[in-house]
Amino acid sequence: MDSVEQRKARFLSTYGAFYGYNGQIDDIRAEDFSRLKGVAYLDHAGASLYSETQLQETMNDLSSHLLGNPLNREFRLNLPSDSHNASSTAAANRIEAARAMVLDLCNAPAGEYICIFTSGASAALKLVGECFPWRPGTRF
Repeated sequence: MDSVEQRKARFLSTYGAFYGYNGQIDDIRAEDFSRLKGVAYLDHAGASLYSETQLQETMNDLSSHLLGNPLNREFRLNLPSDSHNASSTAAANRIEAARAMVLDLCNAPAGEYICIFTSGASAALKLVGECFPWRPGTRF
């Protein structure tokens, strides 16, 4: 039986031009997913992995910015200098920016489409199933 290295070399000789971010996948895995050494993670449909770069950038961001509950952005403290909850507004603004980025990525005009974030695919499908007007003649 061929070794893993031999099978990989044969695979790359056949599919190398189409594989792994122009041949950089092994470097990316070693640098950004070092915790996977010796592991084959196959559950990307259930929970895709975050990279060390994403984790570090998120930690840096959260360490330097105060982000509150975006649902509380209209909370009033009834103080003369305070017209809104700044930390909640900052979080809400980031969510709105993310929605705009998703719509832009999908070439979906904001006037015609909305972006709704859900906890996952099951919640999204449930939302569609509960809200779509399932009648003869409707189009999905």
